[in-house]
Amino acid sequence: MKKILIYAVGPIGSSFLGFITVPLLSWLLSQDDMGRISIFHLLCSLATLAMTLGLDQYYMREYYTKKKIMFYCLIPSLIFVSILVIPIVLYSKQFNDIVFDINSGSITIAFVVLLSLFFTILNRYLCLIFRMKDLAFLFSLTQIIPKLFIFSLVLIYFSSIDFGTGDFIHIIFIYLFSNVILSIYSFIFCYQELKEMRYDLGNDFIFELKKGLIFGVPLIVSGLAFWGVTSIDKIMIKELASLNELAIYSVSVSFASFAVILRSVFSTIWMPIIYKNEENNEIEKMITDTLPLITMLVVMLFCLTGVFSPLLTILLPKEYASVSSIVVCCIGYPLFYTLSESTSSGIYVKNKTKFAMLISLLVLIVNFLLNYYTIPTFGAKGAAFSTLISFYIYFILRTEASSRLWINIEMKKTYLEMLIILVACVYTMFNEDYINNSLLWISLLVFFMFKYKNEMSKLLFRFKAG
Repeated sequence: MKKILIYAVGPIGSSFLGFITVPLLSWLLSQDDMGRISIFHLLCSLATLAMTLGLDQYYMREYYTKKKIMFYCLIPSLIFVSILVIPIVLYSKQFNDIVFDINSGSITIAFVVLLSLFFTILNRYLCLIFRMKDLAFLFSLTQIIPKLFIFSLVLIYFSSIDFGTGDFIHIIFIYLFSNVILSIYSFIFCYQELKEMRYDLGNDFIFELKKGLIFGVPLIVSGLAFWGVTSIDKIMIKELASLNELAIYSVSVSFASFAVILRSVFSTIWMPIIYKNEENNEIEKMITDTLPLITMLVVMLFCLTGVFSPLLTILLPKEYASVSSIVVCCIGYPLFYTLSESTSSGIYVKNKTKFAMLISLLVLIVNFLLNYYTIPTFGAKGAAFSTLISFYIYFILRTEASSRLWINIEMKKTYLEMLIILVACVYTMFNEDYINNSLLWISLLVFFMFKYKNEMSKLLFRFKAG
């Protein structure tokens, strides 16, 4: 339990810093620039997924037997970034216009984006070393350090200019510098491990690369589809609505990121535990004992968000008033994803990564269609609704696939509970009566506290026992 709490320091600290940075940015930047910041983040997350070719997952899978192959896995990603330099710089005007809606031929934005892609990918591998060596505190710091740096510089910037006069380019420079700081930190503490890496590009490199691509390509297709599910809403808001609606939605998603605490902590520790214990006869009991605890935490976070979300109107400019109702739907992605992580281990234990790919592609299609029909009418609310529904389906499909491949888990009651939560989220988003909304969520909170009283007792006992 102590190790779990240490792993939680990173997501908690990162989410807290993000929580206090977002209001500063909303007062500092125009809504259009807030939308552009969201697009910038999408590019960086896409780079991490697409340009790693799934080799980061292979490195993690083989770490305990082949610790020295990180450089082999990193080389293809660096080649990809190098290839992108020429077209992005040569066509910087078109790049700025298409991606950010900025009519400028300046290469500054392209320069910052390319460097950000490089350091984002590099940091992905460096941070994996902390994770796989089970250096919980150092791993947590990799999540806190860049957010602390961003908050500090944004605060200085905020205090030096007038409201609404901030500049998009200045902010993305701040994000770039935060990535550089993280790389320096990681190099310092990973120096000994990096010295022991293999840097020769002989036959072993070709062999490991082929093996890694066989494992990783289905995962990268799945990862790209998953990126699409989590990002297509923002892209479609930009194209079908406006940058203003994108700003509202992005701020809602940013506030919902506190729910990523549970997702990050659980994802960090769960699969390494499963990989280590997959041959253990007690693995089924461990999974079935863990699932009710995760379900309880998920429903409690939904309910507490519903109760307290109206308070967000105090923190934000009046242009962002609808954030308080949208945020309840936006936490659906990290919470349904967390729940699916606890129930879908069989897909990876049995190396049936093609199922992860097919599920992500199917949910991407569903999400695209829902966004296409809802965003033109409802804007940010349509996107929040579409993503919530999509991740509920994602959770069910991953669970059912894993149950058929490995350990069969009875989930019908959980599906029903999550459906009740989903309906409450949608009702809250489209109902502007804060009192009725709060009463609804308080009622659900009391109901689920009673239903999961045994699980709550177990969790409290574990905390007390350390």
